[in-house]
Amino acid sequence: MSTKNSEKKEQQRRKQQAVDAAHTKVKSAYEIDDFMSLLPAFKCFKRDGVDLTVTSYSVSQLPKEDLEWALELLKSNMEALYVTAGWGWDGKKKRRQLCHESSLFLIARDALKPVGYINFRFELEANVEVVYCYEIQLESSVRRKGIGKFLLQILELIGHKTGMRKVMATVFKENTPSLDFFRTKMGYIEDNTSPNVCDPENADTCTYVILSKLLIKPRGINCPPEN
Repeated sequence: MSTKNSEKKEQQRRKQQAVDAAHTKVKSAYEIDDFMSLLPAFKCFKRDGVDLTVTSYSVSQLPKEDLEWALELLKSNMEALYVTAGWGWDGKKKRRQLCHESSLFLIARDALKPVGYINFRFELEANVEVVYCYEIQLESSVRRKGIGKFLLQILELIGHKTGMRKVMATVFKENTPSLDFFRTKMGYIEDNTSPNVCDPENADTCTYVILSKLLIKPRGINCPPEN
């Protein structure tokens, strides 16, 4: 066997080992029953008169009334953007997304009701282990109070704790507030799987971008301040 062939086989072996290791990390992440137990200091948000608790759920743990609230909030916040993008609104498809067996949730609630959530999954993207933010939705009454940033920071820390390589999210190009939030406030950049990057010739016809943030050991992350 030539040296060149041996090197090629060795590269293939190492690549497969990396993919297998990524699969193992994703599988292990789903074995965690309560993600907020990994981050006890982040279970509460107290700031500017807002007092919330954050709870994590698998789709099987999620109370039915919370699921219905999440779907209604998603429709209220996103239906117009889906129509503008030419995708149309498909409530049944969105229900399947949120009810997928791999679906996970972070829900922020005040004393009476839920006010915001993240819907996420652990996945392989281009053979890389990631935590994918499918939805981040807030009630209008609690926007611009730092809650979205707080929830996404929790998701990033969960990704770090579970050994994921990065956090990813898909955002409509027309959704400028969300793009500004991810890029400017949270430091996300366009992922190499985004159509603008991997297929620039057809990028103008695509209505969304894929953003990501590499996960490194967090430094200087403070616990949420209390009033």
